[in-house]
Amino acid sequence: MPAAEILYRLKLKILAPRIHKAILKESLPTRVDKIVRSANSSIKRLPADLALLNIGSKFLVKEFTEAEDELSHTISLFGKPLQLGDKVNWYRDYSTGFECPKLEYTKLNYRNPKQTGNIMYIWWLNRHQHLAPDAFAYYLSQDEKYATDVLAQIQQWLNDCPYPMGPAWLTGIEAGIRLLTWSWIYKLLFSKGYPDFCSDELLESWFVSIRQHVRFIDSHWAKYSSANNHTIAEAVGIIAAATTWPDLFPSKSLLKRSAKILVEEAFLQNSSDGVNKESATSYHAFVLELLTNACLLYKPVKEALAELVDKMADLLRSLTCECDYPPEIGDSDNAVATGIFERGKDYYKSVFIAAKNVAGISPKPSEDCPCNIGNYSSKTYAIYNSPPDSDFKTKLCMNVGGLGYGNLAAHGHADALALTLHVNGEPVFIDPGTYSYHDEPDWRDYFRGTRAHNTLLINHSNQAEILGPFLWGEKYSTDIIRSDLSENNFGIEAEHFGYLKRFGVKHRREVVKSNPKKWVIKDKLAGNGVFYVELLYHIHPDRKVEQISEYVFRISGTAFFVVLTLPSHLHYRIAKGEISPPLGWFSPVLHQKIPSPTIFGEGTVNGCDNLFSRIEIM
Repeated sequence: MPAAEILYRLKLKILAPRIHKAILKESLPTRVDKIVRSANSSIKRLPADLALLNIGSKFLVKEFTEAEDELSHTISLFGKPLQLGDKVNWYRDYSTGFECPKLEYTKLNYRNPKQTGNIMYIWWLNRHQHLAPDAFAYYLSQDEKYATDVLAQIQQWLNDCPYPMGPAWLTGIEAGIRLLTWSWIYKLLFSKGYPDFCSDELLESWFVSIRQHVRFIDSHWAKYSSANNHTIAEAVGIIAAATTWPDLFPSKSLLKRSAKILVEEAFLQNSSDGVNKESATSYHAFVLELLTNACLLYKPVKEALAELVDKMADLLRSLTCECDYPPEIGDSDNAVATGIFERGKDYYKSVFIAAKNVAGISPKPSEDCPCNIGNYSSKTYAIYNSPPDSDFKTKLCMNVGGLGYGNLAAHGHADALALTLHVNGEPVFIDPGTYSYHDEPDWRDYFRGTRAHNTLLINHSNQAEILGPFLWGEKYSTDIIRSDLSENNFGIEAEHFGYLKRFGVKHRREVVKSNPKKWVIKDKLAGNGVFYVELLYHIHPDRKVEQISEYVFRISGTAFFVVLTLPSHLHYRIAKGEISPPLGWFSPVLHQKIPSPTIFGEGTVNGCDNLFSRIEIM
């Protein structure tokens, strides 16, 4: 840990009692009615503006359906339907029934599931994003039952989770996301007047809590090794609060300072070609949704970040083109910025459309035809999208970037040079997912390790060293040797250096489209000696896999076959649902895993040998 970070943490520890006292003493700077009158409750400032986002009838039907579910306190978290009961227990992990103790956040350890249960379920519930459909339904219908349910739950939360009580106060990112979500909810509820259930007493306690949230973030910024998407969410949360309730924060210095932090972090955390450096497509989308909100909320942020937002949207456009379920590379925790856009097959597409419209630089996409872009190239991803008139709609994505962002590379996977393949929108070669964050450490290690990705593993070792659930050592770098991603060609050659220091060998991979239905992959070990090698292709569980000869496999889709011919150097089998060691698993969402076929090859290879694989679509 750098000396500056040690000093920062020491300073926070020394100042903690003074900060704690100041947050407890927060009060309103003016009367409630004055704060309400000056509040920015205009729906035009929201991404939920139907004209702005071209949101159609399907979205509205979904919102009202989810609003009715929420009225019965039935929600979905991480793909699980959960019944919250008449009174929501904000300390409960509803997936297991485990209840976190009602203690001050400083006495809770979210890394210990024996104390806090599965903290992700508790955090996601306390973000209040499950209330967004109710708020949206109220805005559209003015039916008081929706507003009453939203405000009653917020009132209950204010009573049950006042600062500093409970896991909702454990990190600044939780406070930031909750502030942004509250900003949306307030505007949806108050854009046309006072809901019947609302009272000055409720608003007073809500506004005091908002000030406490802001002071908490402003005195606990995520910095140094922790400065990733957390810092961006914290800054956007403060911007949302200061622009939504200006009389609640009469000093403009807070807003300007938070905007400055946001802009600086946005350029630090995203490359010049518009790719988030965490090497995780899910976090790329999440950060882009946060930045899109900030651009809508505060004009100086839009002026500074519009071009970056536009470039970041290009990656999502390429990932979603001709693909219902886009590739998920690196960590994914299903986070969203506000709850208006929920995680699902349309999430990337929704964020892409919103970002492009808000940035206002590129031609605006339509909802029905958001993309037709062909190949995409950056320092992190090389993506092929087949032309519209192709017999098979093919998407191939190769990860040519580094491990992740900053000293921790917290959300990156050891997946250098890994491939994913979609045909006719169906996933064929997949990234198996994330599965776990804070619990089940062995599974956490497997899903982010090299064996869980479509690449080469050498001498039984990951491309980088796992030092903790969000910490890598011996981090590798990559180098793009050749790239030909023109309109009619796709050829990419890259190498990584993860094994060079330990074993004296580099892995170089070249992928070339020899015709519209055929791909050739050349793997080369650049080094002296003999190496134990594993070659892996993870297949989506909905596809059928057959080994039709020693080196040839056939993968069946709905109306296509993929024939994979592999190098004769290795011995092959199909693994599925193996436990010790883990192999052949797919995690569609955090905390869920299902067996899936993996084509697994192993054997010894001489340094400087070439291993050729061939993919044919028919």
